[in-house]
Amino acid sequence: MAGTEGPPGFQVEEVTIRVESLRRDAPALRFAHLSDIHMRALRPRHEALVDLIAERKPDFVFLTGDINSHHPATWDLLKELIGRFAPRHGVFACPGNWEAGLLLRDSTLKELAAGAGTELLINESRTVQTPSGKVRIAGVGDLVAGWPDFESALREGRGCDYTILLSHAPLAARFVKEDSGVDLVLSGHTHGGQIRIPVVWRWFQPSCHGGFPAGLYPMDWGYLYVNRGFGSVGYAPVRFRCPAEVTFFEVKPG
Repeated sequence: MAGTEGPPGFQVEEVTIRVESLRRDAPALRFAHLSDIHMRALRPRHEALVDLIAERKPDFVFLTGDINSHHPATWDLLKELIGRFAPRHGVFACPGNWEAGLLLRDSTLKELAAGAGTELLINESRTVQTPSGKVRIAGVGDLVAGWPDFESALREGRGCDYTILLSHAPLAARFVKEDSGVDLVLSGHTHGGQIRIPVVWRWFQPSCHGGFPAGLYPMDWGYLYVNRGFGSVGYAPVRFRCPAEVTFFEVKPG
């Protein structure tokens, strides 16, 4: 894992994972991970993000919740942003506590997400055939304010070459069973601490962080990655010693 300075306003993280489940001659599976966008307005850094993702041409873009800013109208702004990512095999998301806070029916949230070019997965999965192999993408409801159901999310698609589980809260990694077939959990929620005043910031981690503030964690069943988020929230929506991020993954044959 390595971090590099991106365009002004965020940092680019690069993660490479090697697995035995992909054919040895298969091309790497490449995807981008964003979380906690907390969309309020389109800024120059959002334009830079679009350009970067379009340049990289990933297979997927994954969004792990808290995409909006507590108002359904923000999906119109997200349509401008997400609609220009254009990954080869689509944009997939799971809900976060801010989506749950809208108090909308799952079907309404899914419709709003679809209008923004995103398939929102709530306790369900999809299987996508890619040149790298058959990829199962699952998403669970939010652990903080939703109704997560891991069994339903992972019921279909067993036997795929690679399985990615999307969960807004990192605590989900503690509920993944070794025989579930999950290879990677992508999460956000923590903002990486957002304002990292030494020592003190760890006292203010949100509920359901699971002891995973940010970065890549090896697990018994695979890996957990916790994204620091692209946006910010709170009484002081700023960051300190904890830059916003977009993460690019390469999953290569082992």
